[in-house]
Order: sequence, then structure tokens, then C-alpha cells
Amino acid sequence: MLAPGGAAVGYTWREQSSPYRGAKTPRSLDPIYLYEGDYAYLHGTRAGLKAEVNTWRFDAFVAERFDGYNKDRIPYGLEDQPVREPGFDLGVSARLRTAWGAPYVELRRDASHTSGGSEARLGAWGNGWRRGKLEVRPHASLAYRNATLNRYYYDAGAGTDVELGLTADYYLAGGWHVIGGLSSIRHSNAIASSALVDQRTENAATLVWQAADTLETPKPRSAASGPPSFGTPAD
Repeated sequence: MLAPGGAAVGYTWREQSSPYRGAKTPRSLDPIYLYEGDYAYLHGTRAGLKAEVNTWRFDAFVAERFDGYNKDRIPYGLEDQPVREPGFDLGVSARLRTAWGAPYVELRRDASHTSGGSEARLGAWGNGWRRGKLEVRPHASLAYRNATLNRYYYDAGAGTDVELGLTADYYLAGGWHVIGGLSSIRHSNAIASSALVDQRTENAATLVWQAADTLETPKPRSAASGPPSFGTPAD
């Protein structure tokens, strides 16, 4: 992961199942750009400002939302349904550095005038487990999605999703990293009971090839910062 003052470019391969009835499993291969400054950052699909006070970190950010589908990827059997476009959110978060990891709270609201919905997340990143050049970190979160958000994407009421994930970072020579991620979301009863949905659990696998460069002398990485976002459903 990047220390403050670092920048990186790379490619991201991602495969993620869709909860929509009749949907195929989408795959993507996209370039990724990362920057970690003292007060600002760019983490692929998320950019923001940050401030650290003792063991606390506070963020204000904009992040892409991957729910839904566009007109080029309408699931089979849902052609008569309105297109449910992805969008982007504005949000704020607070994260605490502790001896065992970094618990956080995050509030997000649609800023793209698509769903008009909101989401509140409570989660935690565990401390990294290191063995040689490999570092592994677990993640868990609860995400309360209000009725406006779920109605737009799933014709469903409000509910709470549960996510579990694991991120592994392997350090290679010459500043290269290989980062892998696995995550699983169990959607709320409200979403699972929607006529648009036939799969309650949404699974994703991500693989990132990343070449890092340093824009200034790197500083020790804060345990409260957490891994960067590569477009996982809970970041």
C-alpha cells in the first residue's frame, strides 16, 4: 500500500456476481491511478480530503457507486424495467486507530441525481498479518441502505447488508505490487425478497497489478488509513 507522498499506476481485473435476475457475471479490466498525499488522496474510484488528529482520521470524499446496470447491460428478462444507472456519492467518514485495527463509520449520499438515496456504514479493517513480502488484512462491515436507495436499484425497502472481505498485498521488486481481494455481500431481506433479485449473496474477486512511484519522501503509513479502494462494493 502507498505511504503518504506515493503515487502508482496499474491495471485492475475484477469479476463480480450480480444479484439481478437473469444477469451475467460481469468482468472488467481497467487502468487504475493512485495517489496518497498528506491531505488528499485518489484511490481509483474514490477521491477525497483527509485529516488526522491523534488516533483519529476524518475524510470527505466522492466515490463511484456500482449498483445497478446501464442500457448496454440490461439483465435478460428485465428489458421492460427502467434502466438503473450506477452513480457517484458524496460522503464523510471517521476512523479510529486501535491496537487491533481500524473501526470506522461512513455516511454516503447520492450526488449524481440517479437514486437520491443514502447509506450508513459501520465497519473495521483488521491489522495486517505479514509473512515475508506478503501482507493480508481482513475487513467487515454493515451497510444500512435507506428505502430511497433500495427502491431505485431493487424496488425494495430499507435494509442492512453485511460484507466480509480479505485483501492480500504481495511486494515485488522494482516497486511493483500484486494485490488480490475477495469479498462477499449478503443483502438484506428487503433486497432478497425483490422480484428483480434471484441471488442474495454477491461475491467479488479483484486482482491489481500496481507499479508505485514516490513523489516525495514516504512517511510511515498510518494504520488508520486502511487499504485503498479499488471499487469494492463496501468502499
